Amino acid sequence: MGFTLRSLRRRPLFAAAAILTVALGIGVNTAVFGAVYSVLLQPLPFRDPARLVQIWQSHPALPQLQITVPDYQDFRAESRSFESIGAYTLSAMNAGTLLGQGAPEFVHATMASPDLFPTLGIGTLVGRAFTAAEERNRDHVGIVSESLWRREVCGRPLGGRPPDPHRL
Repeated sequence: MGFTLRSLRRRPLFAAAAILTVALGIGVNTAVFGAVYSVLLQPLPFRDPARLVQIWQSHPALPQLQITVPDYQDFRAESRSFESIGAYTLSAMNAGTLLGQGAPEFVHATMASPDLFPTLGIGTLVGRAFTAAEERNRDHVGIVSESLWRREVCGRPLGGRPPDPHRL
């Protein structure tokens, strides 16, 4: 160890290059591990993530297609293998413009079945999720993300009670 320190002291440029190389290697390894952990290793933020599956249809030209509404309804009515089934659409299919106070804003939306939130084991911060009766009646009900709520409503409670930051 003493020889190494004396050698590095005699060659400060080499010592700086060696230290910089080690620091960069540690930084790159940390960044790669962080990305791999967050994408591949970290459990999904849902109740019982190991029990969740996603059902797709396939076609030779498109290997992953969302199932159609009639197929979803058949799965929900006929399936005995699943405890519950929820459905949603890709947000790219439901982009729109939010109108109201201030300038119009482009937003992404996702259509979801009332069973989706209970199936995933998640709830709302404020208010409630929509119901099966609202789906049957085709009522226009929406749930906004926390970021949109904070940005557009300035975080004021819509339902009278303040949000609980510990509940999702």
